[in-house]
Amino acid sequence: MKDHIHFITKDGFIFTTKGDVHDEQQVRSAALYRVSTSGKRELHGINYEKETDELGMGWLRNAKLDYCVQDEIGPRILIPTKDITDIFDPFSVFDFVKWKTKDTQWKRLVDELEKVFPREDIGFIGSYLVGFPSLDSDLDIVIRGKDNLTIAKQEIDNLRSRLGAVQTLDSWREKVSLKKYHAVFNSDFNDFTEMIKRRWSTIRTSEFMLKLRFAYKSHEIPNPIFRHPQGERTITGNVLVDEGVNFMPRVFTLMSHDHQTYHVFTYFWDYSFCVAKGDRVSVRASLFDENKLLLKDPKEHGIRFIHEN
Repeated sequence: MKDHIHFITKDGFIFTTKGDVHDEQQVRSAALYRVSTSGKRELHGINYEKETDELGMGWLRNAKLDYCVQDEIGPRILIPTKDITDIFDPFSVFDFVKWKTKDTQWKRLVDELEKVFPREDIGFIGSYLVGFPSLDSDLDIVIRGKDNLTIAKQEIDNLRSRLGAVQTLDSWREKVSLKKYHAVFNSDFNDFTEMIKRRWSTIRTSEFMLKLRFAYKSHEIPNPIFRHPQGERTITGNVLVDEGVNFMPRVFTLMSHDHQTYHVFTYFWDYSFCVAKGDRVSVRASLFDENKLLLKDPKEHGIRFIHEN
């Protein structure tokens, strides 16, 4: 199961995959939509309400405890493949989305994206993928491939200019984002204000705001394995490589003050674009093997930025 694929379980819950590498006969996931009689979205005669639970620490724990796992690599949602009844591929719905958005504020954006990226590498997730978008639904976009990531970084300023867009969040949206992040993660060991500034793919106009997401092509998928836990660490250093923060799991390379190289991993969505090359940061995480730092605990782990005078 590839990253960003959505699926329905036998109980009617709707999930999305997290990353491309999964346990045998299980899919690492985040819960997106729960069955609700008061929900305004409808699929196959069932009403849904959007309420994301990315770690299995929210509503899903009460609804389906056996999907929620807590082990040495952190809280996770693991869905048995035998429970999956329907699958939605983000890269199979371009024509539907283009038709569905032709009379909306999204039309110009979709047209502009098609000029920059190959159509087959433009995907859509969320309500447009599942098939129950409303007039006020966001358009959630994912671009496939490292080659297209390079193109995106080269073209994003031109794309924003043609759309009359900016990169920054307004103060209201930033406040809402920070409130959401702090409700799930800790603010003691995280600096989400700085992380938000590093969202280079944000596109905000007077009508909408979104960020481009990215997914690996099949031959690009890494396979991080965490074998030998070494305890908790706080490591300070400089970010050497940041390409991986655009994908899931988020990963970047850190050089510590004593010239040790670490690969820092997190599956938390809200750490997307969390750092940039050249940043000096302090990472609080679990050490695995000799050089893998895994941010696995939303209450105890995090990334803070160090600003030199």
